[in-house]
Amino acid sequence: MLSPSDYVGQLVKVKFTYFNNQTKKMDVKARPFLIIKSEKDSFPCDFNGLPVSSISYAQNVNCDFDVQIEVDRLPIASIRNNYENLYQHIIKKFEVFCSGCF
Repeated sequence: MLSPSDYVGQLVKVKFTYFNNQTKKMDVKARPFLIIKSEKDSFPCDFNGLPVSSISYAQNVNCDFDVQIEVDRLPIASIRNNYENLYQHIIKKFEVFCSGCF
């Protein structure tokens, strides 16, 4: 049986609600999400993570915090175990971002 810590580093799909401008209603879409922390080591618990999104315009890329991940090439699987350098790169950028928040 998996524990919450087994999910850390996993690229999963989660559902987000958003306002659909075309239908003028709230809607739901599945998005890739990188789990970076579990609340505790037993279920039930919450997870913290980072959304994985497309950036349509190169001028909107923030070199300090954005990390290129080609989701189409990565399976919905463990980035932490299969792409250790990429995972550590993401975590370091996230830590730098968080250190400037408070």
